[in-house]
Amino acid sequence: MRDLTRQRVEHLARRKGQDVVTVELMEAKYHQWAEGSVRVTGEMDWTEEAKQRVERVPTFVRGMVVKAVEAYATSQGLAEITPGTVEEAKTFWGETGRFHQP
Repeated sequence: MRDLTRQRVEHLARRKGQDVVTVELMEAKYHQWAEGSVRVTGEMDWTEEAKQRVERVPTFVRGMVVKAVEAYATSQGLAEITPGTVEEAKTFWGETGRFHQP
């Protein structure tokens, strides 16, 4: 799994007092993300290219990624989401491990 996904699943394991990440724990995290993602809609303007890029994100986390990209853009004073914005946000998350808090 990707680094950020691994970090979030390991964080959940620690919160639950588990020393080992199990398939069941991973599935629980994916289910949690899916429930949140279906309720999220974008509120900012997105270029067509940025929309196409986010369409490659798995559906169970796509809504949460949209929300996090928009939060990152807002924190940077941006009014529109471009492919560059998506890449900057992705880099930020990878460097800081902070997906939900820009």
